[in-house]
Amino acid sequence: MNRVALLFCLTIALFVHPISLFADSVSLVGLWSQIDDETAKPSSLIRIREHGGQYEGSIETIFPLAGEPTAPQCWKCSGWRKNKPLVGLLILTGMRGSELQYKGGEILDPVEGQVYRCEMKLAEDGMHVHVRGYIGVSLFGRTQLWEKVE
Repeated sequence: MNRVALLFCLTIALFVHPISLFADSVSLVGLWSQIDDETAKPSSLIRIREHGGQYEGSIETIFPLAGEPTAPQCWKCSGWRKNKPLVGLLILTGMRGSELQYKGGEILDPVEGQVYRCEMKLAEDGMHVHVRGYIGVSLFGRTQLWEKVE
């Protein structure tokens, strides 16, 4: 291989490698701080994992307000979640997508015991995700901001 071709290949490798590193660092997988709508403070930490192309999330830690139970259960939930402790509870299931858009899953509001359809939009920096739970169509729902912890 001549020097010009070798230099060209090295130059391309230097530019492509950092781009691929950036792409790998932007991921839905990880630990996320769920920000409370009213207090603007973290209310829980959610661990999101990927299994076979689908994403799921469970509560890893809760931050109860003064006077709230320190080990609450999903009292209003139905089915297999009924009366289960919130810590460790699977609240996000069936999310599919790639890069910045995820859809097709469901999210549980453990306070109300209600399951909603879910869409998630990951910020380009990978440090924030907008989580939208809704009934029927996305127009009828609410969005929460989650911040990446790790």
